[in-house]
Amino acid sequence: MFDVAIIGCGPVGAFAANLLGKSGLSVLVIEQEAHPYPLPRAVHLDHEMMRLFQSAGVIDRIAADMRDTEGHLHVGADHGVIRYMGTVGRARPYSWSNDYFFYQPELEQHLRDALDAYPRLSVRFGVGFEGLEQDGETVTLRLADGDRAQARYVIACDGARSAVRKALGIRLDDLDFEEPWLVVDAEVDGLVRFPDLWGVPPEADLQKLSVMMCDPRRPATIVPGRGNHRRWEFMLLPGEDEACNALIERFEAEHPGIRIEAQYIPTGDALVQKLVTAVQSGNAPDISWVRSHYMEDLVAADAVYPIDHFDDRPDRLTEAERADLY
Repeated sequence: MFDVAIIGCGPVGAFAANLLGKSGLSVLVIEQEAHPYPLPRAVHLDHEMMRLFQSAGVIDRIAADMRDTEGHLHVGADHGVIRYMGTVGRARPYSWSNDYFFYQPELEQHLRDALDAYPRLSVRFGVGFEGLEQDGETVTLRLADGDRAQARYVIACDGARSAVRKALGIRLDDLDFEEPWLVVDAEVDGLVRFPDLWGVPPEADLQKLSVMMCDPRRPATIVPGRGNHRRWEFMLLPGEDEACNALIERFEAEHPGIRIEAQYIPTGDALVQKLVTAVQSGNAPDISWVRSHYMEDLVAADAVYPIDHFDDRPDRLTEAERADLY
C-alpha cells in the first residue's frame, strides 16, 4: 500500500510527486503517456512558483532553462505605449524575478528525471487509469494493464478531461471562456520585428518583454520564451475559428512539405481554446500579422492531428465536448 497515488505526471503531477517524495512518503505515479507531451502549452510562471521548485528540491535542474523577463508593455491601437511595467534595475524583494518563461516539454522532463532520487517513489509510465473503489481507509485503483494498486490517498492530476473526476462523478464548474485565440509557437532565427511604436522607454528592450497589442480590432500578445522560442497569441474574430481549417488546408496546399499541427486544448468540459498551432519558423515572424494574413507567413511546422486520433484514449472527448468543439 502506498501513502499517496498520483494520477497524471504532467507538470502538476510531477511537481507533487517530487514534493511528496522529498517528504519521505511512499508514492505511486500513474501516467498513460510514456513521454512528456512534445509541444508547449503553458509558458509562464512567477517567483512564487520558483520558490515552490526550491522547496521541492528541483530548482537546480530547471533554473538554467528558465528565461526571466524584464516586464510587460501594453501598446494601444495607435502603436503608442499605454503602460510599461519594467523591472530593469529594480530590486528583487522575493529573491527571484517577477516573471519567467519556459518550454513545457523541457520542464516536464526535468521534473520527471528528478523523481529518480526517491527510493520510495514508483513511477509507471505508459499505463492508463481505468477506475477506482474506495472505503474509509483505502483507495483501490484499476489500471489499464489489468493491474490494481492501493493507496491511502489519491491526487488527480490528469488534466481538464480528468478520468478520475469523471469516475467520481464530480461536476466541473466551467468558467466558459468565450473568446477563441490562435496560439502560435515558433523558433525564430533573429529578432522579433515590431511595427513602429512610440512612447517606448529607452530602457525597455522589446525582445525581453511580454508585449500586449491592445487593439480592439485584433488583440494580440507576443511573449519571449527560453532560447529562440517565441509565442504569438491572436484573438480570433467571429467566424474565424470555423475558417481555421480552411486556412490550414490552403497553406499546406501552397507550401508542399510544410505541415501544421493543430490540436484542441481543453481547459474544461467546454473547450476554451479552439485551435493551437505550433510552428517552427526559419525566419523571425512579424508582429504585423495582427493586421495581415499571418497564415501566409508561416514557414515551418509539424503534423495535423485529426480529432479521431484521441477517440481511443481514456480521457477522450465526451459527446458534449465534441458538440462544443464543432
